Amino acid sequence: MTADTQTYISLQEVYQRKAQEDIDVILRYVAAALSSVGKSPNAISAEDIKLFCKNTLYLRLVRTSSLNNEYAKETARKEDMANALEDPDSNLVYYFLLRAVDRFWADKGRFPGWQDDQVQSDISILKGYVVGLLSELGLNATAVSDKAVHEMCRFGASELHNIAALLGGVVSQEVIKVLTHQWVPLNNTLIYNGMNSTTTVFDL
Repeated sequence: MTADTQTYISLQEVYQRKAQEDIDVILRYVAAALSSVGKSPNAISAEDIKLFCKNTLYLRLVRTSSLNNEYAKETARKEDMANALEDPDSNLVYYFLLRAVDRFWADKGRFPGWQDDQVQSDISILKGYVVGLLSELGLNATAVSDKAVHEMCRFGASELHNIAALLGGVVSQEVIKVLTHQWVPLNNTLIYNGMNSTTTVFDL
């Protein structure tokens, strides 16, 4: 590949002309839209429109959902959940385990495996909550393995400093995104698997 200054400038001018043509088209669309709602065609400045066009490549529409929608069987994205659970190594397994742990806590007033001598007896109890949760959503009740349930009980709601530090960093990063309106925030649910150091984002 060879290049020279004149060729580079000519190429740059081609891009600039095309960008200006696109801006002119958007200007006409905006003026028409403003007129249709009884606003002045100049209500949005040409500079703002130019800035918008310059950054459209980086714009993202993020449609969030509430916890109520996520938890209700009528509005939960059951098909997406079922597809993810077809992979036995999917991190979505831990999403359902954590929700089952919430139910365990609500009923028992403690976390499963809180004491070492409770681990074995809590495995079958927690498994019951998992099966119940999956069944309510019409999902495969065997999608969460006994091994994963055992691991959750063995974990016993421990709070490891390195995991806490990593998740604290993730949360801080997302707060900065929201406050500065820069970059695309994570949408819905992030699962971090500390056993194999993987993260997955699920839109549930």
